[in-house]
Amino acid sequence: MSHSKQTGKIKIGFIESYGDFSIYGVSNKHAAQLAVKEINDGFTLKGGQLNAPGKASFARNASIPPSIHARGDKLKFSDKGNDYNLEKVLFAGEDKILVQSNDDGILGRQVSLIAPDCQSQESTLEKLTTELIQKQQVDMIVGGFASTARERIRPIIGDHKQLYFYTNQYEGGVADKYTFCTGAVCEQQVLPLLQYMVETYGPRIYTIAADYKFGRLTAAWTKSWAPMFGGEVIG
Repeated sequence: MSHSKQTGKIKIGFIESYGDFSIYGVSNKHAAQLAVKEINDGFTLKGGQLNAPGKASFARNASIPPSIHARGDKLKFSDKGNDYNLEKVLFAGEDKILVQSNDDGILGRQVSLIAPDCQSQESTLEKLTTELIQKQQVDMIVGGFASTARERIRPIIGDHKQLYFYTNQYEGGVADKYTFCTGAVCEQQVLPLLQYMVETYGPRIYTIAADYKFGRLTAAWTKSWAPMFGGEVIG
């Protein structure tokens, strides 16, 4: 829910950890600061909406994007929207990803980033989420590194009917009215990795994963999909 005035700044609450997860949290914060600066300076991602009515006349979208689907015990790969980089599931991207939006900020409103440190403590994470919503009155929240952090945030988001973006790679399976997961899922990560590893190093696979939701489910996807490439998880 939007709390700030229509003429005021758009407030984004950004929650990351600069403690145990600082190797990720600091760089993620810098990326968020850069993104806010680019938006406020009038830039947008190529392929996105370029103005308020949504006329993306100068944006470039693939008319037929790359796709992957199963056919029997094999996977079929189709690429009609981009150039091949490597064979099959790996695709090349463009170097230039920013274009002028003709609109400084979002709909003419500057964006402000509020980025507290949860210190890798889940209780602190919950407290900061509540404070960002109730005291700072942010328009949206971004962040939470691990799946466990996301799942601690989501109930608070739901109670307050807040807008929440989880941007990290994740294991899939979240269906939530107020939560939008924008990071890569297993189809985008495990499939290309399995294909490359089996073709390059051989079919016998041993999986080592962290013993929590992301690790367990990603390992399960690996075991399920390995036979499609002629691989086998042996342990």
